[in-house]
Amino acid sequence: MIEIDPEKPILVVDDEASDRLIISSILAHSELKNPVTELRGGEELVAYMERAARGDAAHPALILVDINMPAISGFGAVARLRSMEAFQREPLVAMLTSSDAAADQLEANRAGADIFLTKPSGVTRFIALINASFRNPGPEN
Repeated sequence: MIEIDPEKPILVVDDEASDRLIISSILAHSELKNPVTELRGGEELVAYMERAARGDAAHPALILVDINMPAISGFGAVARLRSMEAFQREPLVAMLTSSDAAADQLEANRAGADIFLTKPSGVTRFIALINASFRNPGPEN
């Protein structure tokens, strides 16, 4: 399980409004207490991270990126993010997809993603996946 700073936002990046809403709702029902920022695609992610590099936007704790998006795919957006000096190691990037294809996992690793998550069917399972993968540090840490 990976700890993420509860004060920093989680970015949800997906070109489908309904998917952003579902993922944001899942995060709201998870054990994570982070604020959530929704972005509509790879172009918005790159622009947001350029602002964060300048100090004009909050550095995220976690970025959840859909793979299949127009203009700049999730793979392309993550590769561009990792090419920025300020974000070569952080923040934590998780690629989200409905597929568990080995080729997608390999491409996600090449782009610089830290984690590859296959979206489970059902909200309860998706919440359980988030809770099993990430947590905010407790007061004892």
